[in-house]
Amino acid sequence: MVTVSIVGILSAVAVPSFTETLESSKTSNAKQFVVDAAKDCSIAILYEHDIPVVTQTEAGPDITLNDYTCVAGGSVIADGGNDRWTVEIDADAIPEFPVKSAIPES
Repeated sequence: MVTVSIVGILSAVAVPSFTETLESSKTSNAKQFVVDAAKDCSIAILYEHDIPVVTQTEAGPDITLNDYTCVAGGSVIADGGNDRWTVEIDADAIPEFPVKSAIPES
């Protein structure tokens, strides 16, 4: 009985911490994905390579790809965890720093 109580208390403490860590990981993955995709896009535009095509499958299951417009003046937008990350690609095909913005309410 005591053992069951101890396990119950430990799991009540551990589960919220694990959930928070999981969301933080998803957020970091989304940010890194957006930065990498924007860099790849910029390199393709600047050096006149074939424009890379990025799909939801390549983004992975933890990231929701919202927009991938690989042109000068385009952007890459993805959600991960509780955050949305956006990288604008300016008219000179240079990616701007990622900007975190709130996910709109459903």
